[in-house]
Amino acid sequence: MKKNKVVTVGFDGFIDTIVRPIKTTGKDGDKFFETIREFGEFIASKADVSCSIELLEEKRKFGGNMPHLAYSLAHKGVTVNAVGMLGKHGITKEFEELAKICNVFSYDGEGVATALEFNDGKVFFAPKIKADYDVFEKISQVFDVRNFVNNDAFILVNYSELEFSYKLWNDIYIKVFKETLVDKSKFVFFDLCDCGRKEDEEIKEVLKLISLYNEKRTAVLSLNENEANILCKVYDIDITSLEEVCLKLREILDIDEIIIHTTKKSVISTVNWDISLNTDYIEKPLISTGSGDNFNASFVYAKVNGNSPSECLRLANYGAYFYVKNAKCATIDDMNI
Repeated sequence: MKKNKVVTVGFDGFIDTIVRPIKTTGKDGDKFFETIREFGEFIASKADVSCSIELLEEKRKFGGNMPHLAYSLAHKGVTVNAVGMLGKHGITKEFEELAKICNVFSYDGEGVATALEFNDGKVFFAPKIKADYDVFEKISQVFDVRNFVNNDAFILVNYSELEFSYKLWNDIYIKVFKETLVDKSKFVFFDLCDCGRKEDEEIKEVLKLISLYNEKRTAVLSLNENEANILCKVYDIDITSLEEVCLKLREILDIDEIIIHTTKKSVISTVNWDISLNTDYIEKPLISTGSGDNFNASFVYAKVNGNSPSECLRLANYGAYFYVKNAKCATIDDMNI
């Protein structure tokens, strides 16, 4: 009997309020700002004047990179340990749906975020999460990371919005991965999220840490277009081709696999492969919040099941496309395309 794949994902957790900014109201109903540029230009036009913007709340749901990724991955038949901020005194009701299909472990109360949805993307307003305690020790009270170091994959996300992420990731490396045997058949997957607020040296520091993980496991770094542009600035990479950027970053960072995914194209550079695939662009997505996490979850699903880099990228593209088109995660049956 085929052994079920087991993946651990950590360590954030938010409750997202999904809203659409209203441009005008009238007899024919509300009209919304359709693009981030349109919204940004409107905001800029109100400098020195001030303004008020009405928001239509579409839904309130669990959010954060860990919950979105874990939820999507579990729908694809993978056993998932979801470790994060899911409630201070038990699992908060918004995460009960996650708890139905994942093994959930909460070490603190959740953050609260607002996501402005547009046809071409989203703008997140999220609090900066701090901790006045040793996060590794706090997590260890509910989830012993050492017992799960040999999972098929270990996923670390949202470096940017958790102030303690670098220390936590470093503690996990020093206290857990550093002492393990090298096993490149297993991998550690990283998503920095929008790190534009970080100083260049901070970004370089966390990427050096990822290269240390790479000595013990196959390290995979997933970047969206914005994050890739940030790294190009940090490392003074003056090329525009996504394929060339991906290859150059992999060489500079000493990380086995780099992925860059955009709304139009996705690319991957590995030790043996450099692959580019166009995506199916959806002009008016039902939802975009969580699309990157569904891309990543679909990639991880494909990779833990032994697919080639090309097939992993194809399935990742499809998982993201399915999500924004249908506003729900692709299941294991949906992925059999």
